[in-house]
This record gives sequence, structure tokens and C-alpha cells, in this order.
Amino acid sequence: LQDSVKPFKTEQAIATLEKELNQSVGELFKNFSDIPIASASISQVHKAELYSGELVAVKIQRPDIINQINVDMEILKDLVHLFEGQFVFFKKLQFQQMVDEFERVIRKELDFTIEASHFKRFKEDFKETQRVKIPRVIGKISTKKVLVTELINGIKVSNIEKLNEWNINLKDLA
Repeated sequence: LQDSVKPFKTEQAIATLEKELNQSVGELFKNFSDIPIASASISQVHKAELYSGELVAVKIQRPDIINQINVDMEILKDLVHLFEGQFVFFKKLQFQQMVDEFERVIRKELDFTIEASHFKRFKEDFKETQRVKIPRVIGKISTKKVLVTELINGIKVSNIEKLNEWNINLKDLA
């Protein structure tokens, strides 16, 4: 799982978006950026503007990611089976259970409705906290493969240089 992966084509992102929501991108958004603002193993994110004027982040699942994960999981399972047959300690380390757990977690990651429910729960859990901002999910245009949230600009926690520029206390942040 990576958070800086080559983006997939915007046309593919729009096709997934339109298929999932059964509307054209022009019907859904006043503006939709062709250039993703983030790209990762499972999805990429585009900035968009709703007709209300609200800026949103549109997370769209990579095309064919489910098939890719199926293939990867089969390879992992085959390797574990092979190594368990060759090395006794491999079985003692319970690699099969680790692979099974990884598969369970990654399959949940593929369902953005689960992520949306986590956003909502975290938002409720942190409602009294001023220092934590959880983006609002735009539920009416979010699905298993598309997650739309209010756009929150920020700094990636690994961008130490920018955090220092903004005088963010790294110890407090940690």
C-alpha cells in the first residue's frame, strides 16, 4: 500500500464516478479538476466544486483494483504455503494467519461506505475537540467506489520542512 502512486487516467476516474452515481460529472459538480491532488494504491483524489460552491475531495477507486488484489492475495497465499512446506519455523510464525488478516483488512478498504461510516463516527467522537477536524462526508454522492468529503487543506505529516515553516510544534503533533 503506497500513498504516492502514479495516477490513473482522469477519463477512467470519471467513468467510475459516472457509473457509480448514474450521473454525468457535469451534473454532479460545478467544477472537477482533471489533475488528481493525490494518488495511492487503491484510489486517487480529485478536487471538485459542488453547485453550492463547496469545495470537495472526490476519492475514486482505481479501475480493476479488486482483480489486482485478488491476484496479489493468491500469490501471497501460494508463497506462504510453499514456505510453510519448506521451513518449520514459518508455520510457527503463523504467516497464514497474518495473510488472512491482511486480506480481511484490505477488502474492507475497498468499500468506501465503511470509510464513510468511520468519518462519521470520528466526527461524533471528536465533536468537542477544536484541534481535530474531521471532514464531512457528502453521503448522497458517496458509494462503495466513490467517497466525497468536504475539502480540508493541510500539510502531510511527513512534510517536516513545511510543518516547520508553519511553526507547527512537532512534539505536540506527535
